[in-house]
Amino acid sequence: GHTEILGSISITENSSVFCDEAKPPSHWRKAVWGLVHYPSRLEGRPERPRCSGHNSLTVSARCEQMDTNQLHVLVLVGFPLIGLATGDFDTSPVIKSIPTTVRVREHESVLLPCYVDNLGASKVTWWKEDEIIAQGSTVFGSNLALFSNNTLEVSDVTATDTGHYTCVVTRTPPWGPINQQHAIEVLYPPRLNMTPTGEVEVELDEEVTISCFADGSPKPEIKWLFKDDELKLLNTRNVLQFIANKGSLTGEYSCVATNGIGDNTAASVFIRVIYPPRVAIEKSWIHSSPGMRSELTCDIEGSPHPQVEWQLDDVPIVYSHRVHKIRHGSKHSLVITRTTFTDFGLYKCIVSNKLGSTYQVVQLSALPNLPVFKKTQQEKLSDRATLAWEVDSYSPINQYDLLFRKQRQNGSPNNWTKIVVPGDGLSGGPIHTQVFTLTGLSPSVVYEAAVRARNRYGWSRPTNIYRFSTLGADLENEFTTEGGSIESNTLIEFPPEFKPNRNSERKLHSPNSSSRTSFLWTTVIPTIALIVRSVVR
Repeated sequence: GHTEILGSISITENSSVFCDEAKPPSHWRKAVWGLVHYPSRLEGRPERPRCSGHNSLTVSARCEQMDTNQLHVLVLVGFPLIGLATGDFDTSPVIKSIPTTVRVREHESVLLPCYVDNLGASKVTWWKEDEIIAQGSTVFGSNLALFSNNTLEVSDVTATDTGHYTCVVTRTPPWGPINQQHAIEVLYPPRLNMTPTGEVEVELDEEVTISCFADGSPKPEIKWLFKDDELKLLNTRNVLQFIANKGSLTGEYSCVATNGIGDNTAASVFIRVIYPPRVAIEKSWIHSSPGMRSELTCDIEGSPHPQVEWQLDDVPIVYSHRVHKIRHGSKHSLVITRTTFTDFGLYKCIVSNKLGSTYQVVQLSALPNLPVFKKTQQEKLSDRATLAWEVDSYSPINQYDLLFRKQRQNGSPNNWTKIVVPGDGLSGGPIHTQVFTLTGLSPSVVYEAAVRARNRYGWSRPTNIYRFSTLGADLENEFTTEGGSIESNTLIEFPPEFKPNRNSERKLHSPNSSSRTSFLWTTVIPTIALIVRSVVR
């Protein structure tokens, strides 16, 4: 019945051709597409058009490259012919390469393909993310190159080359662009950013914060070390926090990152915990003698490391070859190679740093050391007891004063009985031992005793209280902490001359003629008398 020219259209291989989207007239029973004519340049006869509804069909044909062919299509409604459409069979560009994701180590090269069929007059442009990096034959990057087949080479890759690369083919109107996307992931070892670094001082009880952030591909894992030992943390963390509540936390803190690419990467900071100085002494009283070597030692700590100075009776020491300082680790000593009378007295070991100062006192003395009672193996008797003691002294012991009494009852002390016991007089020591037997004692009684020693320079401090008993008495403990030592808070009422006098020990002088006379009357003569009595008996 009715013939109508619908128009001219351009199609490509395996494309669908659509007629007017309006609903066909009611008298159309069926829309049939038919191929009326095809040019001789088509390679092979196209397949019979396939219906895909009332108003579209797919045409399958392959044409020679760079040639546009007229394809004539009939539109029929039953019979006779009602329409004719002609179309241009267009050879548009097609990307034949496959999208890829390349994982590569640093400084290697990557090839990104963009194989295009039927490119014709179309152009190829390469993009990295939102930036053009190659267009036509021009590249915009020192490590980029473009081959004739539109393959992009990225050489000497670094972390900055990681990203998405898109090959875009711009087609002639009315067709829009086509594209293909690739990706590069550059694998590189961890890189660390630690804060703080170097050496940092923090005061005692101050909070310490160390941060360590790692970058790398793949994503690194980190661990923390202190003095090369791994810290056992509950979880992996980028920030380490703690309270510097002790000096032992001073040291190197390291952050180590690993991701399986190359060697592990580490960064470190040295945390120094600073605090005021502290000082301790091994002995508060040191015995020596003229002509001997003397050494006074104090053990110090502090951060920064304290300065150490010595004073004798509050006067700074003048150091020389005879008097000098030495150090062994935390122990600081004052060494007197040849002691003289002027070296005896009270020494201060003074330590200081920028956070403060403190000191301890050490006494250097030629007086005898504190006597010490020793147990004896003598059999207990009802009326007598044998006592033994020893004392350190580089000079001969001239005399001992022995005190004894019955053990006090109900807080009421008994009076002391004093016995003068001659010393050895000739022995140079340094250990002096004495044994003395007390007679005329009461049976079944607990007694208390104390003793002090004298050499040519003076009296020692008295011993602690020593308890002993005669046969029949129950003695639980021989020793007590009560006594006359400098450190004790004694409740024992010694005779006045038995009480320690610190002032008398501050400075010793060379013994004078009066001391020699005293030595004669208190030591030599009583000794001779004892010998005479023994001979007479």
